[in-house]
Amino acid sequence: MSFKVERRRYPRFHVDLPIRIYGIDSFTRHYGRVINASEAGLLVYSPEKMEVGQRLKSRLSFMSDSASNAIEVLIEVVWMGLHLNEAWGDYESGVKFLDISPEDKTKLTNFLITIAQEPSGLPGGC
Repeated sequence: MSFKVERRRYPRFHVDLPIRIYGIDSFTRHYGRVINASEAGLLVYSPEKMEVGQRLKSRLSFMSDSASNAIEVLIEVVWMGLHLNEAWGDYESGVKFLDISPEDKTKLTNFLITIAQEPSGLPGGC
């Protein structure tokens, strides 16, 4: 019997958060949903196709300690797949953080700590 070993450096947490994604050198933007998050990256469902290696700006919004927070992050698409659930968007993409301010990193870390302590905030391996 073999077991799949989790190789992730940072645990992932199931979330459902809105994200805005912008082209770096254009005014093109679209919206998506973050399905899981870690301190290093996100799983994003989006109606727009993103290409592996593409670098984009993003704005992620979430509630933390009963206050609304938003962080700005430069991301890079590391993998892309097709997802056919119309409720979530047509594409799923794994993105990693390339640039995040210390303040936004602290907001994200505190948010992840909060959901990790909740009974429904189970780490995910999606």
